[in-house]
Amino acid sequence: IVEDNIVSANLASRYGDALQALLDRDEVLHDLFVMCCYVHSCRTPVSFDMAYAFLRGEVANWYSSG
Repeated sequence: IVEDNIVSANLASRYGDALQALLDRDEVLHDLFVMCCYVHSCRTPVSFDMAYAFLRGEVANWYSSG
């Protein structure tokens, strides 16, 4: 219903544009977001340990901001 009533770009295109903008701004945040979306689509909650393991090459500890 929503996609049929959008006058400008279709919903898939808008998500693609938003993901590309996120990738251009912060690659690590983009990858973390895509990982969270994938895990959510598998109907599994993302735990802190899962995110920390995914980012193991990017953060030294949970205090680190990058």
